[in-house]
Amino acid sequence: VGKLSGVSKIHVSDMNADESLELIITSSLESGNLEIVIIDPNNNIIETIVINETVTITINPTIEGEYFVVVGGESAEYNITIDREIN
Repeated sequence: VGKLSGVSKIHVSDMNADESLELIITSSLESGNLEIVIIDPNNNIIETIVINETVTITINPTIEGEYFVVVGGESAEYNITIDREIN
């Protein structure tokens, strides 16, 4: 269980345009506020992840580069697991 007040990059995938990325993200929030987003190489939010669920996201990049999973929290006590597969 982590505790967070602020913003943190918790995962990065370096992607080519001919690849696809599948992320399985499981989160639980014990207290506080938390948001999980996926950011593309141009720093645009491309997905907002629902908290307290297991979510499967498939990304087919149009831009090559690093894709980040970022969490933002305010007194957040949380747990997140991420499984990744690049095809």
